[in-house]
Amino acid sequence: MTVKPFFEAKSVVIVGASPREDKLGFNILKNYHESNYQGKVYCVNPNHGGAEVLGCKFYSSIAELPESPELGIIIIPAAQTPKALTELGEKGVRHVIIESGGFAETGTEEGRRLQNEVKKIAAQYNMRIIGPNCVGTSNSTNGLINTFCRIDKAKPGSIALVTQGGIFGGATLEKLVHTWNFSKIATLGNKMDINETDVIEYLVEDPQTKAIGLYLEDIKDGKRFMEIAKKASKIKPIVVLKGGVTEAGTRATSSHTGAIAGREEVFEAAIKQSGLIRAHNLEELFDYTKAFAFQPLPRGNRIEVISNSGTLAVLASDTCQKFGLEVPPLSKEVQNKILEKAPPWLPSAKGPVDIGPADWLFDVCIEEVIKDPKIDGIVVCVALWSVMYDRENFIVDTLRNIIGKYDKPVLVNATGHIDLEKQIHSLEREGLPAYDTPERAAKAMATMYKYYKISQNKNRA
Repeated sequence: MTVKPFFEAKSVVIVGASPREDKLGFNILKNYHESNYQGKVYCVNPNHGGAEVLGCKFYSSIAELPESPELGIIIIPAAQTPKALTELGEKGVRHVIIESGGFAETGTEEGRRLQNEVKKIAAQYNMRIIGPNCVGTSNSTNGLINTFCRIDKAKPGSIALVTQGGIFGGATLEKLVHTWNFSKIATLGNKMDINETDVIEYLVEDPQTKAIGLYLEDIKDGKRFMEIAKKASKIKPIVVLKGGVTEAGTRATSSHTGAIAGREEVFEAAIKQSGLIRAHNLEELFDYTKAFAFQPLPRGNRIEVISNSGTLAVLASDTCQKFGLEVPPLSKEVQNKILEKAPPWLPSAKGPVDIGPADWLFDVCIEEVIKDPKIDGIVVCVALWSVMYDRENFIVDTLRNIIGKYDKPVLVNATGHIDLEKQIHSLEREGLPAYDTPERAAKAMATMYKYYKISQNKNRA
């Protein structure tokens, strides 16, 4: 049975919805309203039958619903969940997200018993379940924001995130709404039924998703995961961050989602064989995923560095070479075109290109370098300081003008004055990845080239 209704349901029921703004069950309802979800929304709460909030009617019981919704959301105490799930099954609901906690993740006998009971009920009614102990799924395209986290109006983007951690997923969702936008988000919680492989299989066919980020603490059905991931990674880049790689982390995963983490060396081998990109921390997970989502892949490893700071140029160049990229000298023709517009005190534009305080050369350099067929991409490093205020709009506009203009990747490092840095980072909403350090930008470029090579190897074992 497909996972599509978790992201594309035309009707949904919230079991545990509330008209009170201080309740989690209200937040889901509010998210639908704020994101302009056009499907039918039903609310079930025995204490508020007959009420109407944000245009949605409340029912005292599931049995009273006028139809069988495509999707059910359960956000009530764990002890009440089996009864609600049975009633949803009787009503004909076949896809359910259980956002309630208090199941196997507690490590208690009662929590495990409740999760086993829920699993049996789901099997009895042929249901697919996400959770329990999660914060739902979200689809920015249709406004189906199935989470109790409070989300402002979500705008469609191209990054998808799949995470085992619920609160982390919710916090990241809020981050994505305010920075890069997103396509789909799935928080899987205890993974009683639906797991990461099911969602990858859906996302790889999703036209809105260009790159997928995964946070996992364990893998359910490793053989199937590798089979699907190997196929999917030839179509879209998938970046994976694994938690629980140490003894202490493994103990934390057990108390967090009830997961039993696998051996690190086995996981690393599986990732390499599947063609996925490994991130080793949250910084890398987001750095790589946004680069893949926003920019075309470099078709070679010849990357030029352009900066108004010699220090940033050196650090970016060192990182490029350290991770397998070349920073070649520019051709005489390109150098001459840059020097024609340069002040007399700029002696060379050989590459890496250090323009010093001649900030007005950024547009000339980017334009001429990226047209060079011997260059496969550019890392632009901008040192921002207060004396640049009279030229801040020029620099931001220069960077904005390259978005979507070329079929080569451009990644930006913006370092320095906080207000100017914020302006450049705001360009991420328009599709230009920005990084706090030259090393992060260069490493992201190297990772893009690494995936390019993977994607070209169509016949890998």
